[in-house]
Amino acid sequence: MAAYMEMTQGTPTSTRKFTYSGWIKLMSPNSSADEETIFSIGASGDSYYNGFRFKTTAKLHINFDSTGAGGGSTCELITTAVYKDPAAWYHIVLACDTTQVASGDRLRLYVNGEEVTAFDTEVQPALNHDLGFLVSGDKIVLGRQVSGSSQYFNGNMSHVQFVDGLQLGPTEFGLEDSATGIWKIKTGCYATPGTNGFCLKMEDRTNLDLDSSSNAHTFTTGGTATPTKDNPSNNYATMNSIQPAYKTITSTFACGNTKISGNNAAWQRTWSTMGITKGKWWHEVYIDTAGNSRMGWDSIDFINTGTDTSYYSGITIQPTGSIAGGISGTAAYSPNNVASSGTFVTGDYLGFGINMDDETFTMYKNGSAVSGLNPYDWSGISNNSCLIANGYFVGPTMNFESASGDGSICSFNFGNGVFGTTLLTGTTYTDSAGEGIFKYAPPTDYLAYCSNNLATYG
Repeated sequence: MAAYMEMTQGTPTSTRKFTYSGWIKLMSPNSSADEETIFSIGASGDSYYNGFRFKTTAKLHINFDSTGAGGGSTCELITTAVYKDPAAWYHIVLACDTTQVASGDRLRLYVNGEEVTAFDTEVQPALNHDLGFLVSGDKIVLGRQVSGSSQYFNGNMSHVQFVDGLQLGPTEFGLEDSATGIWKIKTGCYATPGTNGFCLKMEDRTNLDLDSSSNAHTFTTGGTATPTKDNPSNNYATMNSIQPAYKTITSTFACGNTKISGNNAAWQRTWSTMGITKGKWWHEVYIDTAGNSRMGWDSIDFINTGTDTSYYSGITIQPTGSIAGGISGTAAYSPNNVASSGTFVTGDYLGFGINMDDETFTMYKNGSAVSGLNPYDWSGISNNSCLIANGYFVGPTMNFESASGDGSICSFNFGNGVFGTTLLTGTTYTDSAGEGIFKYAPPTDYLAYCSNNLATYG
């Protein structure tokens, strides 16, 4: 979304040293005509650029100009690696110290705890160079260019820190989990952030730009910044924006890949970023615009290659006049449907529960169970073994039908606590493990699709 946060610098602790640390989750690889800015710094209205962003090639681009508008490039780094994973949080650390004797030590980049050393372009700052953007009165901006209305970052941010006066490594902000080897967040703020240092944890859903550092700087938020329970400590499922398209037609993704729009070009399908093989799981869907779409679960192991010759193992709820449940096998088998009472319309909230252990699923509409699907037992359906017995990973899905699916729009809540940009407030519910925020109470023992639950139950 077009949102940003900014603060005005005071007199810096140093004009030669700083460290940025932040966690981001991409909505999709940047394929737009514009670049997506994560962090920028400089004077308002400047035509030059200081900061870093994702290029249209999905590579990280760091560029700092010399003092004054239009000055020549002081340094520039463009990574060889590309960053495309919409399912995971990336931790990015950019650490600068122009007093370092070795050129390659002056500006250092780390992703998920590992130093990036392969660059398509590498121009390091000069020895003892004073960075012209570390100036009292200049802006520090997250999520957009300093100079204004372009290059917005399209994704999620969390735990962004800036340390003025020190070049720090990634272990000050993250650490490797001893059991899993996964790089994970340190939730505290760096103790000595320097004059312009800050720490935005973004954990207060009503005050996202709160500076939790000892400085307590005042930030201003522009645009619409939507809070989410999705964070580096507990990663929530979204829909997958980079799976191969069905019949080469892709859906339109928005709101951190939780709001999906179809079109009338052909069948198209989108899967969640998380799949399960056992246990009881729950998610909600808001119908922004009703159309002929199928929602439910499919095996994420059988993502289509764009042909008509492979179907998917799974279950679908198809609202074409009435709600029906079914399970499809491989290309040789047709779906088997069970008719149920009820329809859904724009403005309805649907709840979906799947029990992988008992091979049943349950559907709710606006908090009430749908007749005939509470629960529906699919264990005896022909060719069910392709879904369960082989241990395939199953996740929520949405399928738009050609022509009649024109205009279908749905917003998913996997416990993120928001439908599109609409924050769930008032009376809300968690799952049986105390995770997530839902509009309606999940059935007993049903769980949100998030990394905490997957680690314990999935």
